Order: sequence, then C-alpha cells, then structure tokens
Amino acid sequence: MGFRLFQVRPTTRLARRFIAQHARWLTRAIRSGREYPRIPCRRVADGGFARLMATRDGRKIAQGWWYRALEELD
Repeated sequence: MGFRLFQVRPTTRLARRFIAQHARWLTRAIRSGREYPRIPCRRVADGGFARLMATRDGRKIAQGWWYRALEELD
C-alpha cells in the first residue's frame, strides 16, 4: 500500500482518456452548429431510436457504433 498510494490505476487513466475525448467531441459538436442525434430516454421496444431505426441502414449504424464503443474495453 505504501508506494501504490500515489499510483494511478489503469482504469482511472482509461476513464480520464474517455472523458477528455468525449469533452472534445462535445465541444466540437456544439461549436459546429450541426444537429446531432439526441440520446433517447426510452428503450428501442418503447420507441427509442425510432427515427434511426426507421432508416434503411439504422440498425447497421447502431451496431457499428456499439462495436466501436465496446472495442475500446478490455
């Protein structure tokens, strides 16, 4: 415990990296003035993501997003 007291855990470093990356993306998104998709508050079964899922490639886009997001995890 003595020397490890001031070491940053790998999960903490990863969390900080994700937070910084997300902050940069949000800043860019807000400054661009573009309309970005909102995060639904409802499950897909209850109508969440309905506009995306109604498009021809909606499910493919959602699956690709989750694949890339989860690819970063151990």
